[in-house]
Order: sequence, then structure tokens, then C-alpha cells
Amino acid sequence: MKNKKMWAVFVFFVFVLSLNGILNAITENFGDSKNQTAVVSATKEAPLLFVILLFVILGPFLEEIIFRKILITELSQIIDKRIAISFSISSFVLIRVHQPIDIVNYLPVAVVFTYAYLKSGQHLSFSLSIHVMNNTFAILFPLLINKKIQVDCYAQSAWIFVLNYFLFFAFFSCRSALTCVR
Repeated sequence: MKNKKMWAVFVFFVFVLSLNGILNAITENFGDSKNQTAVVSATKEAPLLFVILLFVILGPFLEEIIFRKILITELSQIIDKRIAISFSISSFVLIRVHQPIDIVNYLPVAVVFTYAYLKSGQHLSFSLSIHVMNNTFAILFPLLINKKIQVDCYAQSAWIFVLNYFLFFAFFSCRSALTCVR
């Protein structure tokens, strides 16, 4: 059962990455979203460890609690679940949108994160794993693509991968620790 869940996370993650790649290729002429530009800018201006903690660990954790746990699980006890899901997805997307084309990039991701959360029986570990991996690649790819990057930055990027996969397996190994968040 544990292996099935890990494979499911991996498949979802590949789906999200593929979808992001296709949508980014389609919307390339419109430039990066302000959200992505801010993330890339942070990697250049702040220590990489701080960027990792903020965008790869803390950000996804807080967002999953707010947009999935609170806006879906808790809110659906007060209003219709479909409305709570729609509100959660809309809120997740709208805080990132600075121009209408940004919706094309963020709506599918919000839907996939939400679907993963619902499909897992509303366990944060599933959507959080996908969210962490998505943000890891959102930071890592611009670092690797930028030709002006120093060699030590590649070594630091390797730590992002190590940290990401450590977190990925920790979520599934320490399931009892995550039940308090459920």
C-alpha cells in the first residue's frame, strides 16, 4: 500500500511537471508571472538555504494547511463541499495572478493539488509532497538554466534535491506525525 501511494505521488508529480512545461511553453511569449519572477529573484538575492526553507518547505506547508485543510475540510463543514473546493482553488490561483494569462499556469496546478488532497482522503501528506516537489523544480530549473551560475550553486542545488526526497519519504514514513494535522 505504501509503495502504491509513493508511485501515485510520483505520477501526480510528473503530471504536474508535464502540465507546467506545456503551459509555460504555450504562454512563453507573455513572460514569467510576477510570482515566478519573485521566486527567481529571491534565489539571486537571498541565501539559497533561506530560499529553500521559505519556498520549498514553509510555503507549501502553510499553503496546504490554508488552502486544503482549512478552506476545504473545515469550510465544507459550514458550506457545500463543492463550493469550498471551488473557493479553495480560486483563492490559491488568485493570490498568484497579476495578469489574466497567469491563470493558465496556476489553475491546473491548483486543481491537481486539490485533487491529490481529496483523492488521498484529505491527508495533507499527499498534496504537500507534490507541492514541495513542484516548488523544488520551480526553484531548481531557473538556477540550472541560468548560464551565469557559479559551480557552488550547482552543489547547493543538489542539496535541494536531497532535502526534497528526504521530505518526500519522511511524509510517508512518519504518517503518525502527520495525523495531528489532518
